[in-house]
Amino acid sequence: MPSAPVLVLVVLALLAGVLVVAVSAPSAVPSVASDLRQTATVMDQHADTMTADGQRLADQARAVTGTDRDLWVATAQHMISDGTSLRAMAQRLRASASILGDEPTYRANANPTSLVAQAALLRADGQAALDHGRLMIDQAAFMATLARRPGSGITEQDASLMATDATRIIDAGERTLALASRLDADADQLRRGLSR
Repeated sequence: MPSAPVLVLVVLALLAGVLVVAVSAPSAVPSVASDLRQTATVMDQHADTMTADGQRLADQARAVTGTDRDLWVATAQHMISDGTSLRAMAQRLRASASILGDEPTYRANANPTSLVAQAALLRADGQAALDHGRLMIDQAAFMATLARRPGSGITEQDASLMATDATRIIDAGERTLALASRLDADADQLRRGLSR
């Protein structure tokens, strides 16, 4: 029969093993990389819609005459450009997902500084999109005022379409900021785990 000190050592070894498995096992929460890819897919859908809306508005604007024609054409081109920017943002999210991997806090080379840097990049993109979307809401309100003028070739419905597209930009920004916050939390968790 084993002695008491041997039993204590065996129990401690078992507890240590359970603790290692509990600390190193990935959680049931969807991975950051998976969420980054899903958000990128949503952004691509937003970009496709915005590009189509911008193209439709540009075609309409080019077909009319009036004092605000050039402004409408430029606004439509801006909408198309915003769609292109959202597509580029989606690509950056996919690149971040690739860099981080499925469980960035459980990789052998996990680094809190790397997570913080990725979070900062996401935060910059997210905040820029959020701010731009809010500005575009104001622009859409201004364009609605112009659409109500006599002789305007563009309708209030077209201006409303711009406002809807602006909410897509805001959505992209909010989603990206949420992912940045999640990476910051993961970095904090990793720092705590490494300091033990």
